[in-house]
Amino acid sequence: MTPTTPEGPDRRTPHTGPEAGSGAGTGTGTPTPRRIALRVGRAISFVWLFALRFVQSNVVITVEILTPRDRTSPGIVELPLRCRSRAEIATFSSLINLTPGTLTLEVRRDPPTLWVHGTHTHSAEEFRHDLWELETRMLTAWRPVDEPLPPVPPSPRGNGTGEADRPGGVRESGKGDTP
Repeated sequence: MTPTTPEGPDRRTPHTGPEAGSGAGTGTGTPTPRRIALRVGRAISFVWLFALRFVQSNVVITVEILTPRDRTSPGIVELPLRCRSRAEIATFSSLINLTPGTLTLEVRRDPPTLWVHGTHTHSAEEFRHDLWELETRMLTAWRPVDEPLPPVPPSPRGNGTGEADRPGGVRESGKGDTP
């Protein structure tokens, strides 16, 4: 016999309660339609952002080649990462290398850090912010929906002279920094 509520017969089954669509409390780890939709949305957002940056970089480099005026402002920045695995670090480094005008110069695994060269690095902080935004989108597309990302690491500071934070200022890495 079906239990009755003031609104009529109670047609809920044990699997249709308030937690059924959220994946909470199931203990099976199976993806729900909501989680799948979030992962697909995040992946599309990441691909869209990278494609947009790729096209923008190509336009900037093309204009630089076709015009007689030099608008480059090369610089190298140290970029602490939130990537944990080798696959995440390698993928992010490859994405940087695929984008015209940027190049990964060095990779350190412990702690995860990249040294990135940019041809149009007018502000070291802005360049880092753009790279961290790309890393954030990549990690949210790769990692599980309910896994929070750690905060963006603090920006590294130079040796007191400001050379590393100024466009064109090269940060020297120590001899023991190479993996």
